[in-house]
Amino acid sequence: MAAVQDVVAVQVRHLAYVLIATLVVAIVGFVILGNTNIGQGLSMVYPVALVGTVGGSANAARRIQRLNMRPGDVQDEVPLRLAVAQTYLSPAIGGTFAVLLYCIFLAGILQGGFFPAFECAHQPFHDYASFASCNPTTNADASMALVWGFVAGFAERFVPNVLDGFIGDHQAGDG
Repeated sequence: MAAVQDVVAVQVRHLAYVLIATLVVAIVGFVILGNTNIGQGLSMVYPVALVGTVGGSANAARRIQRLNMRPGDVQDEVPLRLAVAQTYLSPAIGGTFAVLLYCIFLAGILQGGFFPAFECAHQPFHDYASFASCNPTTNADASMALVWGFVAGFAERFVPNVLDGFIGDHQAGDG
């Protein structure tokens, strides 16, 4: 029982640090994006990464909240370092997956009414500035990009499952 409580106490403390850092980054990020002088011309990639990070933090909080602290559970054997590392990695992985999913949408690999459309997805590539300025077509598309960014961060297996599906479809087409 003590080992489980130790893991939970350390994980909750580290999660508090991660949540505070995520909150500060989110507030500063949205203040910057909302300031027309600074945020003007910034790509949607930044807020999508930000909400993916928040999604990863929310998932880490949910995971800790669901920990079962009964003696004899498998969690007695959970290495403390792994639990702490997972708490810190969830937001970073969430932000990374959110950006990757955004690029999948921008590439047109996933399309449909539930996915964002882009105004300049098929224009020639010149440099990163022109690529980064390709934003969702409408406010609804921008909202969908943000929602999917959060989902990519929160549901850690979502983007890997999408990629596995692409790989499986590609391999099936080759055979």
